[in-house]
Amino acid sequence: MIKLIQTHLKKKKIQARASMPKQVVMVNKEDIQRKLAEYKPTTQARKANFQGPTLNKQEFESAL
Repeated sequence: MIKLIQTHLKKKKIQARASMPKQVVMVNKEDIQRKLAEYKPTTQARKANFQGPTLNKQEFESAL
């Protein structure tokens, strides 16, 4: 019974949050153009290295 009441209250809380008025943010076209003008993409694209550091056989055996 408690679980049923908790579920009911949770649904009511979600409905109340959904019915709240949403905030609308107005963005000027000039602001977008200014930010795009400031944007400089990185020229050197590094590729991910999934192999990790390499160990030679001597280093590996001395570590054990």
